[in-house]
Amino acid sequence: MFENVILPLLTLVPAGAAFFLPLLSRLTGGRIIDYYFITVSAIVFYLAFTSIFVPSELYYYFSGWPPPIGIAYALGLRGKVLLFYSSLVFFLTSIYASWYARHHENRYLMYTMILGLMAGFNGVLLTNDLFNLYVMLEVTGISAYVLVAYYSDRFKAVVSSLKYSFTSIVFLNLFLLGVLFIYVDTRVLSLESLREVVVEADFYVSISLALFLWTSLFLSAIFPNHFWLPDAHADAPTPVSALLSGIIVMNGALVFLKTTEIFDNVGLTSIVSNILSYLLPFSALYAGFMMATSNDVKRILAYSTIVNTSLAFMGLSLLDENGVSAGMFHLVTHMLGKALVFLSIGVYVHEAKTRNIYALEGYGRMYPLALLTFMAGALSLTGLPPFAGFFSKLYLYQALLLAGKPFQALIIIVISAVSLYAYMRIIEHLWHIPVHEHFIPRKSLSPKTTTVLLSLTTLLIVLGLIVETIINALRSIS
Repeated sequence: MFENVILPLLTLVPAGAAFFLPLLSRLTGGRIIDYYFITVSAIVFYLAFTSIFVPSELYYYFSGWPPPIGIAYALGLRGKVLLFYSSLVFFLTSIYASWYARHHENRYLMYTMILGLMAGFNGVLLTNDLFNLYVMLEVTGISAYVLVAYYSDRFKAVVSSLKYSFTSIVFLNLFLLGVLFIYVDTRVLSLESLREVVVEADFYVSISLALFLWTSLFLSAIFPNHFWLPDAHADAPTPVSALLSGIIVMNGALVFLKTTEIFDNVGLTSIVSNILSYLLPFSALYAGFMMATSNDVKRILAYSTIVNTSLAFMGLSLLDENGVSAGMFHLVTHMLGKALVFLSIGVYVHEAKTRNIYALEGYGRMYPLALLTFMAGALSLTGLPPFAGFFSKLYLYQALLLAGKPFQALIIIVISAVSLYAYMRIIEHLWHIPVHEHFIPRKSLSPKTTTVLLSLTTLLIVLGLIVETIINALRSIS
């Protein structure tokens, strides 16, 4: 049956295509790599779309060895939702990237590493094995480091990549140390089996949980582990920024959910929930302040990522059905909204060759459609109807109130107002034309860019119409 090989293909197709892409670029002089890149992204999206119509949970055992001996992939209803929307964003971003990098001689490098990101993220989402989870995080990380330093002639980009890579290597090694402690204690690496065998909060188990939690907070850039994200996401090419901020930070949430489930039987998860209930509001408020005071449009969007991952973790840290489903839904709406605002603002950054909010004054009149789609993404991210971000924040608010955390619920309202102010600053500067400024001509967006921006805007509206269906799917435990 075709459905039996969907799961391995979701990582093998982008990984294999990435391996051959530089050679193909060399042999053809780069003439067909744009179509090759988009086609591979479309195939992965098709596989993700196909998985939705398989009524049961999907499993795949590599080499035929089931857990706890072999590595297993698993995909349940929750995973299918995340896979579908992430693959769709990868596909749309690949179309945008083919426009953005059309004149870059080394665009094959961007395409190759984006396919590496795709393979790594899908592996993190699908794997049911602790060591393979570490491997897939490494695959994602290596691809991301290279992409952040894509503009290798820019000193800031190289420094941002080095800071990101060095700190990421440290944290991933801490994660690997946690895997080692768990294996020494249980001789098991299968997540499914670990839920049954971890029954006592001994030294190894406690240290492993601390290391896994710390790594997940780093991957999702929760304060004080956020320091790498603003520079890395701002200095990367715009389509890469959209993927890193929208999708790759979700790795932290996946690591958090996959690992905390191991410790359900030993009473440690309540301690984790209490710690995060104090940390996350501060993380959101700090990032909101930085959003409101920055003059670099891409750094504003990067700090918005920290705001929204902090809010999503407020739901996830409740570790109950309402909180987890609301947190995951907010990550989905953030993924779509953040891709839309990054790709919209990227049109102006690409045209003006600057990220300074004052230097971009008036450029919104050059491409009015991109300004409108930016506004749509911003309204969703700040939680205003009829966009999907309003509903995800509403469910987060309700989940926190039901859990007896009114202060955290209030933070959602406060930080939404701060975020709205930050986004309105960008919109006002894009539309405002100073008296001394020369006339800014109106231009037409490329068909590729128009298609991508309108598709993401439509998705943010449609997702709000089917919110109950998505929430019910995300309530699934797998």
